[in-house]
Amino acid sequence: MKALSTRPFILFITLVSLLCSELVFSRCAIAATGSGGRSDSYPCAVLETYGGQVQVLDSTRVHILDLLKNSPVPCGGWISAESGWVRIKHQNGAVIHASPGSFFQVPNFSEANADHIVLYRGQIYISAEDGAGELRILTGNARFRVSKGEILALYSQKEEQTQLITLSGEARLENRYQAEAFMTCKPGEATSLDLKVVRTVPATPQAVKYSALKERLVHFNLEDKDIVRILKTTKLRQDRAFAANIEIPDKEQIQKEREEVDKQADSSRKPASVEKYMRHPEDAKSRELQRRFAKKVLGETANSESLLTGEKKKNNEEKQTVLRELAAVRPDDENGLK
Repeated sequence: MKALSTRPFILFITLVSLLCSELVFSRCAIAATGSGGRSDSYPCAVLETYGGQVQVLDSTRVHILDLLKNSPVPCGGWISAESGWVRIKHQNGAVIHASPGSFFQVPNFSEANADHIVLYRGQIYISAEDGAGELRILTGNARFRVSKGEILALYSQKEEQTQLITLSGEARLENRYQAEAFMTCKPGEATSLDLKVVRTVPATPQAVKYSALKERLVHFNLEDKDIVRILKTTKLRQDRAFAANIEIPDKEQIQKEREEVDKQADSSRKPASVEKYMRHPEDAKSRELQRRFAKKVLGETANSESLLTGEKKKNNEEKQTVLRELAAVRPDDENGLK
């Protein structure tokens, strides 16, 4: 009787041990996969909701995956919103909205220096308020960086132009091939990078136009309260005045002030001496230089200076004589022509 009563207990213990071993094996397999990097089947994001024509593809862009709300998006997967919109939540914690015409990838960001989103074309709205660390978005020529805030990331494949619009917080747009060439935008500001104009640094941030931003936000299927909040921030940036008011005085007033200053200066000014206007005032050094110059020209003679002066005087006299003789010659004077 004891053997019969203990048999079910032994079977129970055996079944429990088998289940435990299976659980341990599965965990080891998952750990091994995670140590080598995430596979394509491992989700990097969750597709929360969508509308219109949307497709989710695998990393090879060959197989179309099932499109269901709250379905996983594998690492390396692509999302195409040709004529629809989509909202996903990245594993980083950021929420991403894509407007119609957008095509982007969710790469395996566990790799070294990997980006979280690769924007192939279109425009996406990113809310990184609840994100874990920095979120990086890559385009054909630039890279976005945002830690805490909201941005609009736009890329035109045809124009090869990348644009950043910061809605809240701060964000950075940098050259993809030259990370030190970047611009930082504050709420309500926008910058762009266009390599076609032979410019490697993004443009200086400028205030976003209220009407232009309002038209763009409509395509992301955002809630009305979020749109109102974003537009309010943009309006504050547009209404921001200069740090100081610059008053331009009247031209007549400026002329009067200048005349008063000139009158005061003329009445208090002292006449300048002749020596101050001479380029080289005569002194002992100048006389010594004159003596050495005469010595160099005429040699070691006692009256070298007087000879030099006399030579100049003689040349002047000869010149005057020649001029007088030429003036005395007339065309009708035959003797003079001879």
